[in-house]
Amino acid sequence: MLEELWTKHKEEKLVPILHEFLLKCARNIEVLLPQKDSVRGIEIGEKYLSGEVDEDVLSDENWAVEGAAFCIDYNTEPEMIQPWIKNTELIPNDEIDRILSGENITNIDTRRLLLDAAYFTDHAMIFPTCSHKNQIRESYVKFMHPEILRGIVANPEILPNKNSQTTLKSARLL
Repeated sequence: MLEELWTKHKEEKLVPILHEFLLKCARNIEVLLPQKDSVRGIEIGEKYLSGEVDEDVLSDENWAVEGAAFCIDYNTEPEMIQPWIKNTELIPNDEIDRILSGENITNIDTRRLLLDAAYFTDHAMIFPTCSHKNQIRESYVKFMHPEILRGIVANPEILPNKNSQTTLKSARLL
């Protein structure tokens, strides 16, 4: 979905647009983020995008967001993780289908879904600082909705939609 954008546009123009896209995708999957640190990561990423915090704050806050993913990955708090899994399994399939981009709910392990959501949120938060921005993990694609990207990008020439954060930030700089 994003490969064509990388071939047509310079990184400095594309990164804020894709950062906004990833953060909105993370916001879309909030129901899969049972830990407040993951949700806070989205908030800090949004503040970074709007210029309210700098890269140092983004980096400092990332420890907790990454830690939230590690908690699930390494099963550090099994007594907490099991209720998260059970609560997620109570979410209706149509709601899960709405937040996943083309995934089949019957083939997704709930713990894996929560883990992927936590790591995706971590990636969305720190995206501008990643060294391999044009490489997206396969496990993240299920959270990336084309409709969200279309809401940010107005046309194939990558002009941000007039309501996007990137456009609003650019307008403030003028």
